[in-house]
Amino acid sequence: MEDRSKEELCKVYDELTSSHSEVDLSSLESEFTRYENIEFYQKGGQKTIYRAYDNKTDRIVALGKLDVSATENEKALFLREARINAFLQHPNIIPVYDIGKDEDELY
Repeated sequence: MEDRSKEELCKVYDELTSSHSEVDLSSLESEFTRYENIEFYQKGGQKTIYRAYDNKTDRIVALGKLDVSATENEKALFLREARINAFLQHPNIIPVYDIGKDEDELY
């Protein structure tokens, strides 16, 4: 892993383990038009998983959305987990290609 990637992963890990639960959602605003044909797949824990077509990558993807009833702490944990997973590359870990916010729903 490159030194820069290690530093970024350490920064995200430090955020994850800190007691700070507020998260800035303004940087996550996006146009949700990237995804089409969104179909329910499965629900588990705090997330609902959908099957969707990604216009940018021209492929079918799994789209996880956090429940709208999630607390601020749960939102922070969801985003931190997604950011950490985005750094990881392993055949048994689903890669994260996008993190965003559609109205009040984090995905």
